[in-house]
Amino acid sequence: MESLFVSLAGATILGLTALAYRQPKQYRRLYPWLVALLIAALAFGAGYTVGMGTAIKVLLPMVDPEKLDLAMKVTDNVTPHWSVYLAFVVLSLYLQILLWLDAILGLSSESKNDYGRHVDRERRSVSPVAATPMRITMFSALTFDF
Repeated sequence: MESLFVSLAGATILGLTALAYRQPKQYRRLYPWLVALLIAALAFGAGYTVGMGTAIKVLLPMVDPEKLDLAMKVTDNVTPHWSVYLAFVVLSLYLQILLWLDAILGLSSESKNDYGRHVDRERRSVSPVAATPMRITMFSALTFDF
């Protein structure tokens, strides 16, 4: 189940990245809805954490002292880890970076046609720069060919 969630999250992030690169205006229209969804998920997570903390505080005195270790293992499994909230922060920063992706890359949205190709507006033809493959090297270890 966890690998399915990671796969779906990865596909969603890649799709949003492609949308932000190829259609920045549409991504700007989608961005407020993504932020609202992220805030709703954070509010649900915070409510769940507070509810679980309250339930644990009430139920813990009723547990046998011999079974306390088992009860603590169960509570650790049902409460979210701090890394979940860190993932929300990283995701919100990534969505913000995608909002300004065309400005970061130095591409103006006017220089792209509907299909994301760079177009010379005077000649109305696809520029040869867009036809060449693009290679991005990061930290000399990761290389992506497009």
